[in-house]
Amino acid sequence: MSRDRVGTSGYTADVVNLSLETMEALVERFRIAANPPDILISVPSNVCSTFDFHRANEVIEVGRALTAAELDRAGF
Repeated sequence: MSRDRVGTSGYTADVVNLSLETMEALVERFRIAANPPDILISVPSNVCSTFDFHRANEVIEVGRALTAAELDRAGF
């Protein structure tokens, strides 16, 4: 986020989005620590952003590829 965006709605959306991502990451860490999964599939955060609905098919394919790789690695 650059300073030239201060005061614009885009900047506000970026701050809200970053806040939500931070909260979600903390909740995820606590849940995983409390109840570790057998297999964890992590999708990189740069695959899509909050409003990338138009990229749904692409993101689903990324998820399928990551899942297949992780299942193969785990021997399923």
